[in-house]
Amino acid sequence: MCGKTDAVEKVSVLYLTGLGMRTPGGSPRDAGGGVRAARALSIDIPDVPALSRKLAPPASQKQAFMRAVHPDIAVLAFSLILPFFLYGILTSQAEMLPVVLAILAVFYLVYFLERKRLVSRFQAEQAKQKADAERIQHGIERWMRLYYCARDDGVFEPGEDELAPVDMMMGYLLREA
Repeated sequence: MCGKTDAVEKVSVLYLTGLGMRTPGGSPRDAGGGVRAARALSIDIPDVPALSRKLAPPASQKQAFMRAVHPDIAVLAFSLILPFFLYGILTSQAEMLPVVLAILAVFYLVYFLERKRLVSRFQAEQAKQKADAERIQHGIERWMRLYYCARDDGVFEPGEDELAPVDMMMGYLLREA
């Protein structure tokens, strides 16, 4: 692993320093920004912003635009507003009511035939999102314990014998424990 402690710094400190948000002592950045703060570190890092990008904490790759809705809730909401539409059709276009009721019957029949598949797909999606969130949370917890070794350009957890190259840090963080 990293031979000497003079070339070691906490990954989170280097990341925040590279962003210009913190100095090595943990105080808010000064007017000089991240590069001057990084030079105050006990290690020599030529390109702090580039290293900071490599040392970024794990994050979810895709942000969900909307929260998924259980199919039964969508059909229930539709069913609750349906009487208002049916009343409007009955009062203004009574001759169309049988056609609309037939279309609704087909809709409900298809839904109940496909319900099991729709619900299982919804549950699988929910389980995948939960597993991804737990994996990211585990990765962030590991990231908070990581140290960077400038001599070997790698990251490690204190007490472990493994040094991962900086470019492979995400795989190191997100692998199964």
